Amino acid sequence: MLYELLRYQTRELTIIADQLFSDDCIAIGPGEQYDIWCNEGEKWKDWYKTSAPEGYNNPFAKPFRLRCRTAKCFCLCGVYDKDDETSFEIGMRTTIFPENTRKLLSFFANDVRWAYCNNHGQIKVSVKRIR
Repeated sequence: MLYELLRYQTRELTIIADQLFSDDCIAIGPGEQYDIWCNEGEKWKDWYKTSAPEGYNNPFAKPFRLRCRTAKCFCLCGVYDKDDETSFEIGMRTTIFPENTRKLLSFFANDVRWAYCNNHGQIKVSVKRIR
């Protein structure tokens, strides 16, 4: 579902671990600012390994190129316009200041593109527009 938030509005989204891009997305525009966070205790699963939104060090995934190269495996990440080159780490919390263009913000569990078939679970993510 696509959401457009008003200033100071918060939306809770469900991010499913086996999706390349979340079904829930946020339309963002120039000059806006967003806080993004997960509540304590949120977990999802990479094959047999349970992970919090911060992700974990997975030496087996690194050689195969995680989608967001700067983040740990299974870290909650964001991406603009479904372009992996724009991906960024969220983890438990971050604040974003989008560029001067309108974009679509999606989310994903950081993994190797061909390895999503063994991902399980979902986490709740809150997004609040600050300005």
